[in-house]
Amino acid sequence: MAAESILRECGKSETELRAEWEAQIKTQTKPLPRKDAVKELLQLRETRDGLKKREREYDALVEDEATPMDEYMEAKADLELVCLRLQELATRIRNKQSILGVTDYHKVDAHTASSIKQREPAITKVARSFNVLCDTMEDLFNKGKAPPGAICPKKLEIKGIFALDVDDAIWEDLGLDEGSPVATLPWL
Repeated sequence: MAAESILRECGKSETELRAEWEAQIKTQTKPLPRKDAVKELLQLRETRDGLKKREREYDALVEDEATPMDEYMEAKADLELVCLRLQELATRIRNKQSILGVTDYHKVDAHTASSIKQREPAITKVARSFNVLCDTMEDLFNKGKAPPGAICPKKLEIKGIFALDVDDAIWEDLGLDEGSPVATLPWL
C-alpha cells in the first residue's frame, strides 16, 4: 500500500516513529500554561466578589423585619445557596492559589484589580454594542419585520456585567430551544 511505501522511504524505524508520536501526544496534551491558570483564578475571584455582593443583598432582606414573608423565604433560600457557592469557590480559589504557588495575596489582589481594569473597557464596549443590536431588533419587531416566532433578547445591564449570576439575561438562549419552529444551525 501507498502508506507503507512512504513509511519505508522516510528512513525511520517504526519504533522511532511510535516514540515520536508518543512525544507529540505528551506535548500536545500537557496542562494549560500558567497564564491560563492565573486567568482562571482571576475569574474565580471575580465570581466570588459578585456572590459576596448578592450575599449582602439577601442578608439585608432577611434581616429587614419589613420584608414580606414570601420575599423573606425566597431570600433566605437564595442566601443559603449563595453561601454554599461561596464555600465551594473559596475551596477552588485556595486550590488554584496553591497550585500556582501564590503566597503574597496582596499582590494577587493588585494584579486582579489591574487585569479587570485593563479588560473592562473592551467588555463594556461589546455589551453596549449588544444593547444597540437589541434596540435595532426591537425596532424591527415594532415595525412587524421580525420572523414569525422570533423573540427579542433582553438588553444587558452594563453596571452588573462584571458580577454575573446564573439568572442574568446574558445567559438566555432565546430561540435556541428544541421546540423552536426554525431549525438551529448544527454548529450551535
